[in-house]
Amino acid sequence: MGPGAETGGGGGNGVDTATKGAFGFLVFMMVLNILNILDRQLLPTFGPEIKADLGLTNGQFGLLTGIMFTLLYGILSPFMGLVADAVHRPRFAAFGVGLWSLLTAASGLAKGFGSLAIPRVLIGVGESTLTPTALSMISDRFPARQLGFASGFYYAGVPLGSGLAYLVAASLGPVIGWRNCFLLIGGLGLILAVWLATFRETRPPSPHAGEGALKAVKGMLSLLPELMAALKRSPALVLTILGGIGVHLAVGAAQFDTIWWKEELGLETGPLFMKVALMYATVGVAGNIIGGALGDWWLK
Repeated sequence: MGPGAETGGGGGNGVDTATKGAFGFLVFMMVLNILNILDRQLLPTFGPEIKADLGLTNGQFGLLTGIMFTLLYGILSPFMGLVADAVHRPRFAAFGVGLWSLLTAASGLAKGFGSLAIPRVLIGVGESTLTPTALSMISDRFPARQLGFASGFYYAGVPLGSGLAYLVAASLGPVIGWRNCFLLIGGLGLILAVWLATFRETRPPSPHAGEGALKAVKGMLSLLPELMAALKRSPALVLTILGGIGVHLAVGAAQFDTIWWKEELGLETGPLFMKVALMYATVGVAGNIIGGALGDWWLK
């Protein structure tokens, strides 16, 4: 039984305090998000080594770290959220974690552009399941007045995972090589996926649960008018979406940082990676958690 598996309903049911085991569950979800980002960032972090080993061009590397991953990830995330609303959420999230972990391990066996491109595309399918499902489960365990903190804590896994990728490249990479790093982290993800699958669903059974995930996916189109109405009602929501897009323009450009540092600037990346990892672990984590807590305070 995993942390928080015994908890009941949360913020969605108007509970005033976090439920029993909520913080343990939140920590576990953050660990999964760390793994989520770590798997994603291994490729750009090991960029120079992978390019040289597989004979990739900059254009091919850009495709692998860009549209080949984000296309399915971006398209499927809303649908995965709908599926999560209709199925056993811990098992559904475990499926996603297990899928991307298998594909991460498969990436370590790649022999060229094609054999690396296939798992990179499909990794987006697995990773798109975690965040909508995790946020749904977290909202069951925390009252509305603490959801900013809880979401910020969960998203602290993003800078921690990014920083950990640099730490792995600086410490483990020179010892076991980039391929074994992919295999090792993929194996760790499979262990966590099995553990997550043992968690109990805390949401009351839905009267529509028997209709299955396909029914939920079909309902996506019926929500479009409601979505458009929400965007018209809330300029803040529109600006938040645009802000997220703006942030990720910089994130996308940063996929070439390691190649730029090593191939063009000729920097020694080991010590540099340790500094970058420290920056992510301090400034990045503080920004997420403090930002979430300030959001809760501002709501009052």
